[in-house]
Amino acid sequence: MAISSINLSSAKTIVLTEIKTHATSVINNTNKLKMTYKLNTDNTISTVTNEISSVTAKTDEKGFVYFIFDSTGTFCLYVGKSNNLRKRLGEHLDKPSSTTRSKYNEVVKYVRNGGTTLLFDYLKVDPEELYGAAEGQFISFFEEIHIANGTEKRFWNIRHD
Repeated sequence: MAISSINLSSAKTIVLTEIKTHATSVINNTNKLKMTYKLNTDNTISTVTNEISSVTAKTDEKGFVYFIFDSTGTFCLYVGKSNNLRKRLGEHLDKPSSTTRSKYNEVVKYVRNGGTTLLFDYLKVDPEELYGAAEGQFISFFEEIHIANGTEKRFWNIRHD
């Protein structure tokens, strides 16, 4: 279940304290949705539990920022944005897309390295026109945490090439 929507200031500026407050709320949310995987003998992965269908956003609803966490629910692996939340989460977590920058290959690596569960959550950004800017601020927030902790190689938003 998603936590509450994020209402950005009416001046159309993203206030960093608002981002930090909402990021902390996402981290602390104990009702994140779940994907569970198993590694097959041929080194492919299969989905065991898929809670993408539990996403309450309507398909025509726009302006979401979503977060993918490891099994602890506190280590953010990826931040993204979408105007079709269920479809986009599916491209990352269940069925890769050949036309977008899906993180499905990162999911496969995660499972091959012993991970079995990913958790995810999302926020509705209001006004929806600012969802891209909000995504950028959330990425910066989590990137700073990863760099400070020496875990930036595990953050899928940072390019490592």
